[in-house]
Amino acid sequence: MIETVTGKIKLEELGNTLVHEHIICSGAEFQAAFPNWRPRKKVLDIAVAKLKYISENYQVHTIIDGTPLSLGRDLELLKEASLRSGVQIIASTGFYYYDSFAVLKQPVELMAELLLKEIRHGAIRPAMFKCAADAAGITDTVRKSLQTAGAVYRETGMPVYCHTNSWTRSGIEAQQVLAEAGVAPEKCIFGHVCDSNDIGYALKLLEIGCFVSLDRICPHNAAFAAELIRAGYEGRIFLSHDHICCYDTVACDPPAPQNEPHGLDVVHGRIIPEMRQLGVTEEVIGKITTRNIITLYRN
Repeated sequence: MIETVTGKIKLEELGNTLVHEHIICSGAEFQAAFPNWRPRKKVLDIAVAKLKYISENYQVHTIIDGTPLSLGRDLELLKEASLRSGVQIIASTGFYYYDSFAVLKQPVELMAELLLKEIRHGAIRPAMFKCAADAAGITDTVRKSLQTAGAVYRETGMPVYCHTNSWTRSGIEAQQVLAEAGVAPEKCIFGHVCDSNDIGYALKLLEIGCFVSLDRICPHNAAFAAELIRAGYEGRIFLSHDHICCYDTVACDPPAPQNEPHGLDVVHGRIIPEMRQLGVTEEVIGKITTRNIITLYRN
């Protein structure tokens, strides 16, 4: 079983899954200070329109919302978007790579205790730990968030998604810190590995035993995926967009859905057809879109 924002489902019910998207990314401090910072109804209308589009046109059943606490996660908003769209949403907990006063000042043990309370007893329970290591590498904030991921993993076995910078190969050092904290490589997804078109970076993480996610839209996504598949790693690849339905730069007046109707459709509308042209079989596409997520959670 796995927790979604509307309750537990069987792993087999996940279906066609995008592993890293965002309903909203927002400044948590602005949300707290200014109640009208986000026009909630409009945000929901936009998110629901996009989710319905990929559900109806590409049979996407599930998204994992990769928004951590520090990027304005709103569990009730995720639940309402799921109920209105019919798309299952898995929520995340955890932190981004930005310096955080709370993370810097609090011990790992306390942060883990608070997150575990939500995971075990919250009205809406997350099922993915989001962390991040960007171009600056393992800063104090990043190290503590990775160590907190380890503390949570040791208690729950929860998978960890790590945002990385592929130009600096930041995921390799992040994986080492996660491993030192006790996180098994087969429970980790390292994101954005396709950005720099550095196939060696992705292969290094795959050789360690991790999953990788090609989750930003680049001209070379399909060819990159096909090369990893030829290397024998179709069982540990994900495709996604890292799409943000609404974000702070338009928070006070987000665009209407018709101005960007298909922000979540590039994987199924362009990348997968290109992969087919490169000789990737339907069986392998099924692994990448559907069966690999079950493997991640079942490991």
